[in-house]
Amino acid sequence: MAFARERAAKRLAGTPWRHNGEISSAALHREFRLPDETLAPLHRGLDLGLMSARALDRVLRVAWTLSDLAGKDQPEDDDISMALAMWMGEH
Repeated sequence: MAFARERAAKRLAGTPWRHNGEISSAALHREFRLPDETLAPLHRGLDLGLMSARALDRVLRVAWTLSDLAGKDQPEDDDISMALAMWMGEH
């Protein structure tokens, strides 16, 4: 857990945030934007009305935390899938 916090702190150095849960929506979609293909499941949920924009941001923050726990530079498809499953109560 400490390793993940260190990764997030390093990535967020020079920003007003200390951990993933604090990152603003605007920053999630600008400075920390993920490739469109990685975001596709979230955009599909948004388009179908299955989730709100606020929920999408929450899932993204969890995906960033999962990627930090795994030692990755940024969330990948599996991190998005896991974060989405957690949000939906499936995991």
